[in-house]
Amino acid sequence: MDLGSLTSIYDRARELFYYLKVGQVDYGEDHSKAYGHSQFGRTYEQGHYPEWDEDHPIHFVGHSAGAQVVRVLQQMLADKAFNGYENTSDKWVLSITSLSGAFNGTIRTYLDGMQ
Repeated sequence: MDLGSLTSIYDRARELFYYLKVGQVDYGEDHSKAYGHSQFGRTYEQGHYPEWDEDHPIHFVGHSAGAQVVRVLQQMLADKAFNGYENTSDKWVLSITSLSGAFNGTIRTYLDGMQ
């Protein structure tokens, strides 16, 4: 599975949702205009876990930026941010395990010389 390795955390969270459920990735009209890309992305004809919902929650394991993707996805689920899926909630996520995820920032950018 490739969730756009050169795309934003937001875009990857959107892609992960449709990868699991099914459908064409919708990044949202406002977001797409603000960041200069198409509103719609790849279409997943078959979801990898289409029964995913509050009664069938998922344990997520995210490595590095993948951990941030899952946290953003959980917030989008809580915000009911997916058109056509108005019954989403944060309870669709049973747990999040982070492997080297920078949840609260990192000093790495400063070590690399960023000001």
